[in-house]
Amino acid sequence: MFLGAGVVLGLSCVSLAKPAVLGMGDVKLALLILTALDAFAVRAFALTFEVYAIVAVVLLFERGRAALRMSLPLAPITAAGCLIALLLL
Repeated sequence: MFLGAGVVLGLSCVSLAKPAVLGMGDVKLALLILTALDAFAVRAFALTFEVYAIVAVVLLFERGRAALRMSLPLAPITAAGCLIALLLL
């Protein structure tokens, strides 16, 4: 629980420092996932970040250096990662 709260706190700090990079909607989604999944939230967030990294690497190989200037929506990937975590756990 405390580690998941640390993830949400870190996301909110990033959102307040750089709102263009991470929106508050993503932070609210992370808080919702933390309250809904409780003990499984840390595993779900870890899997979500892994899915996000895989998507980023695939785009980097597919589009080359142009992919470095792209932005990826975090909410759909977060929802997909948490759904996969629920199915696996």
